[in-house]
Amino acid sequence: MKQKILILGGFIVFCTLFSFWRISKQALPASSDLRTSILQASKIDLKKGLPHQFFEPEALKQELDQENTVQIADFPFYTPSISLTDSQKEKIISLLSSDGSIRPFKGEKDCGGFHPDFAVSWTTDNTDVHALICFGCSEIIFTSGPERYRFDLSPPAKKELKKLLNHVFSDREPHANFPYYTHHQINRQRQPRTPRPLRSAGVPPASQPQPNPGRTLWKVSLPTFKLSPMGNSRVF
Repeated sequence: MKQKILILGGFIVFCTLFSFWRISKQALPASSDLRTSILQASKIDLKKGLPHQFFEPEALKQELDQENTVQIADFPFYTPSISLTDSQKEKIISLLSSDGSIRPFKGEKDCGGFHPDFAVSWTTDNTDVHALICFGCSEIIFTSGPERYRFDLSPPAKKELKKLLNHVFSDREPHANFPYYTHHQINRQRQPRTPRPLRSAGVPPASQPQPNPGRTLWKVSLPTFKLSPMGNSRVF
């Protein structure tokens, strides 16, 4: 009876996962028009997400009290947008419009919940489209109005996007609209290391304990044993 219950439970889990995978896979062609609309975008913006709702709730609460935030698909972001160069825009367009950058969504991750680190927004035919990117979960959500499609990021796309967007954000001038991240960015700057003093070979460092010159070190000799031809041991 117990074995039948286990088999039935496994079958139910398999069917559920298979159905979930099939629905997620169907989202790839269904979202094609939304994702590729960035190719005709008249304007592209980049916004930074607020602190994580699970790992940094106190910091998030403090930042939400500021006036320089905006909601995109129920997630808060800082304003104004972060400026992008033409080459950076071209790289973002190439990554977000490519089918190779996404994978079918495999379910919730053990990462504290989806939290968009960045939001890339663009406008096409008077329609606003947003791509919410979470590097912690390796996921991306494309949304426009009631439409919402969630995918996993492919490892190469995640690597390229993370490198590009973090570089754009870290290179910006410190701004009052990013008090939390500006503070942590300054604290994360590496301090110059003090070079270690050189010492000649054979000289122990000063941090190691030195022998007391006033103490006499005794040398102890242990007796040796040798077997005689008769098998008896003698001490020498």
